[in-house]
Amino acid sequence: MKIIQVARTIKIINIYRIVMNKKIKFFIPFLALVLIFSFLPACNGDSTLKEKANGEIKDITIKTDEDLTEEGYLAEIRSISNSLNVNFNNYYKITNGFYKGYYSLSNHKEITKEFIREINICYSQYLDLTPVKKFEVAHNMFGDAMKEFNMCGVYLESYIGSNKESEMKNSLNKFFDAASWGAKFLNEAMEKFTNISKGIITVEDIKASDEVASINQSIECNGLRIKVIDYKILDSYESEEGSHHAGEGIKFLMANIIVENVSGIKKVTPNYSQFEILYYSTPIKPKSYQASLEGENFYNSENILPSKTCEGWIIYEIPILARIEDFLIVFKESERDKTYYWSFEIE
Repeated sequence: MKIIQVARTIKIINIYRIVMNKKIKFFIPFLALVLIFSFLPACNGDSTLKEKANGEIKDITIKTDEDLTEEGYLAEIRSISNSLNVNFNNYYKITNGFYKGYYSLSNHKEITKEFIREINICYSQYLDLTPVKKFEVAHNMFGDAMKEFNMCGVYLESYIGSNKESEMKNSLNKFFDAASWGAKFLNEAMEKFTNISKGIITVEDIKASDEVASINQSIECNGLRIKVIDYKILDSYESEEGSHHAGEGIKFLMANIIVENVSGIKKVTPNYSQFEILYYSTPIKPKSYQASLEGENFYNSENILPSKTCEGWIIYEIPILARIEDFLIVFKESERDKTYYWSFEIE
């Protein structure tokens, strides 16, 4: 990959020399755009895109069914991303030819009109998509990229409609800025789609799913009603074993858990180790302990009668600069059961 990038960089330098020799000063912004066109994210394309890459332009029809499957939704996202990649790279090649004198200004503007049409098609296809729930965050990131690419079309329309060198240069500069941001957002969005597909879920993704409880909100699982009722962030705490001080770069997060038996039979409450916290995409296990917390109770599993409760604190070590909104408490009874989440927000 680095060899290809070096080769393209050499090519860019040669183009720059040609442009400078011809003194086409107002087209200099396109030189920086070569970098964007060359390095937009590449995805595995379908047969339609392969035909288009070979020179035959065909529109891609996007499904708009409400019941679009996860696999189908991702296929549509890849198609749009691939289409953008193909079109930007084709436009780069044509613009390269324009620098070398293969196209006149009027010809280049006519080709730019077709490029704008392709951008608009991609944008319309994006607007027709309804995201699968778990991909909503990635979809919104993808949308940020699409908005920038849509603005690329707007600025290129201004370039086409002007005959003044200063106005054309200004339009192309704006096009460059929008394309730069679009490429950045597109890379980030596609990385997010990949991570979610691989099961790398973040706090932001889970919060977008509307399946997160808040402080004092309970969930019910296998005859037990569970809720997080309070939390503390401390530099130290006292227990029967003595003083405990946070190490360098960390602090303590303490969560108060209460479990009520709402079944008609005796129940064993979950072990403290079943309550992890999620920091961005990193799970953090609770500290192990046996001693009692001074003035409070550590949470421990108990065998409780119907209508009885089990309550106590669970302690975690977290990064000292972390914000409380970057965490979720995660509980799962077993591998077969649903996963439950609590934020530390109070509603």
